[in-house]
Amino acid sequence: MFALAFVVAAWRYFKTGSKAAVVVCTLALAAPLVNLNTPRLRHVFYAFYPVHLAALWLLASRMK
Repeated sequence: MFALAFVVAAWRYFKTGSKAAVVVCTLALAAPLVNLNTPRLRHVFYAFYPVHLAALWLLASRMK
């Protein structure tokens, strides 16, 4: 996944000279070196999924 982010950011940098793309490239290269121990919350998905669908629905209805 980080390889895709790196390639897209590098392409963006060479196409536009964007400084944000340089930051993304740096973060994409450093990401595998960071070890984050996060707890696995198995049932959070069941609450998150409908909430994010409702948020997307609200955003879509306001854009009309």
